[in-house]
Amino acid sequence: MNRLLFVVLLLVTTAITRLHATDFVAKQLKVLPISVGVYQLILVVRNDNVLADAFAVRWEIYLGTNATGPKVFDYTQDEPTLQPYTDRDVTSAENFTATTAGSHYVRGTVVYGSEIDPSDNITSLIFEAIVPGCEAGETWRAGPAMTIVSSFKIWPDTPMVGDKLRPADVIGISALVTDADLLEQSCGCLDEDTSVVRGPYPDEVSYEWTLEGPGTLIQPPSGSKNTVMYQLPVCPPSEFFSATVRLRVTNAGGKARDEEVSGSVSFSVSTARIYSADFTPTWDAYTYDVSPSYNHLVPKSDGVVETASGNACTPLEPIWEKGPAISVNGGIRKSSAPLLCPEYLTLLSVSASDIDKYKLVCGSTPTTCSPSDTLSNTSNDGLTYSWSIIGGAGELPIPSTGSSIVVRRSASKPTIVQCIINDGGLQANDDPVTVIDTLPPVGKPKAFVGLGDDEGTSVSKLAGSVWDTWKEILGGTSSGEELYGGRSGALKSAYESLVSKLTNAGYDVIGDDSLVVTEFQAIVENPCIKTFAFVGHGASGKINMARMFIAGSWNTPQRGGEHVKGISQTAFNCDRHPFWRDLVLLACETMQGSWGSVQVYGRSHGYTTTKSFAKLRWWAYWSYDPLPPIILTVD
Repeated sequence: MNRLLFVVLLLVTTAITRLHATDFVAKQLKVLPISVGVYQLILVVRNDNVLADAFAVRWEIYLGTNATGPKVFDYTQDEPTLQPYTDRDVTSAENFTATTAGSHYVRGTVVYGSEIDPSDNITSLIFEAIVPGCEAGETWRAGPAMTIVSSFKIWPDTPMVGDKLRPADVIGISALVTDADLLEQSCGCLDEDTSVVRGPYPDEVSYEWTLEGPGTLIQPPSGSKNTVMYQLPVCPPSEFFSATVRLRVTNAGGKARDEEVSGSVSFSVSTARIYSADFTPTWDAYTYDVSPSYNHLVPKSDGVVETASGNACTPLEPIWEKGPAISVNGGIRKSSAPLLCPEYLTLLSVSASDIDKYKLVCGSTPTTCSPSDTLSNTSNDGLTYSWSIIGGAGELPIPSTGSSIVVRRSASKPTIVQCIINDGGLQANDDPVTVIDTLPPVGKPKAFVGLGDDEGTSVSKLAGSVWDTWKEILGGTSSGEELYGGRSGALKSAYESLVSKLTNAGYDVIGDDSLVVTEFQAIVENPCIKTFAFVGHGASGKINMARMFIAGSWNTPQRGGEHVKGISQTAFNCDRHPFWRDLVLLACETMQGSWGSVQVYGRSHGYTTTKSFAKLRWWAYWSYDPLPPIILTVD
């Protein structure tokens, strides 16, 4: 074959080949993130020849910056016919999910067996992969049930509560419950979750007290209110009655909500007199006969917290940080019961809070998931309250580490109370806070002795000189005094004897040697007075007050049992006076009136009729035996 023929045959053969082949070009490779750690692969392919044909695309991914690293992805996808001189964005039917962060080498190849020019069938790029992060999470779980640190305690307690309490007296009631919850800390990545249980950490509880029956419930104005006072009714509704103080302890849900606990203290009360075997009244002081019974708080069963295990992320130990210092709202607050005198028991409370910060972090293995951002939050820490008496006198009859307590006060000395507030040490440790307050002495039970009209003369504050003038008219003799009982006579002597006897019995005596009618009402309205004694004159159930100069003339106003009843109804809403234990009326014909019914079961002394001042003075000196005061304070 000559040279010319060979050239002709070569040209013909080449032309025939081009008629049965095409030229695909890998123009551009794209890697598009569609979520954290998940990528979409796209290869732009062009048919750069006159013939249409089908082809395939292969994607390969290697760790690192070239094809020498470990291959982590290899996928080939067939494609239908591509028309001449057109482009197609070929998207991989499978996405690439990175398991390792960092540089990745991606190669896209057009696979076609009859390719004219394979040199442009491959393209590549390098991209930085971001793997999914370990997502931190938290869930508070109830876990351990609320703990009954102390069920109901009362003061005064048995046997004192049985026979020492009077109208308007109070009984301190205390309980203490704590709660600690579990923190379920989770970390998740690639559909795998790992959780661990942390704690327990303290949670807050709430005390909800209610009263069913007569009386009053005295509660702290703030704080967790673990202690209250039940005040007996001022006026007994009947000879026998009962009252129940109920308690619900709930979990406010600051962390997790636990199942509540509940209980109650019931008081059965009798106002009946105590009689001896021969049914003669003993004339002991009137008191409530109180019998307590308890429906104690009962703990519930613990909750169960399940955990999950995975291998992508690991919850690290929480990082606790102190927030603001322990905050005390208003110092120690005092809650008093109305009409309680002496105030032997006072309710004290403190409102405090402590907020701590914490961070939850997830760890990871290098080839799986990356660490997440830190989850930060705050949590109320549990607080303890250490109460003590640091000066003066007094006691804490119901010890407690709760935010409220009752203090048994002193009659003669101040009571200096200290409360040290500390956190539980289970979260961040804050510095303790100390608050101090002083309660003044409350004094002794009081008695009143008054001297009224002195038989035609006057010992009135407005006319104290009248008797002195009368003595001068009589020539300075004492016979008139002895006969009529003036300032230095039998009436005054009996008055002084009663003052002395009541003082020696232990009362703080209020003495008035010229009791005028304007002062009578204030004496009746005073709940601190336990004995009312009067020396003077009377008639038809009335006692004569000291004379007063009214409307241009001297008058001797009178008061009787009906006046006391009216004042008692207005001041205390009681038909009978609730606080007098002993009523002494050394005046003529006082027992003809309604004096004997003005007390709730106290005793009454008086005269039907007499003008024997010697007998009156003898009785005051020798026969009168004061009831000793009921003292519930610390002396």
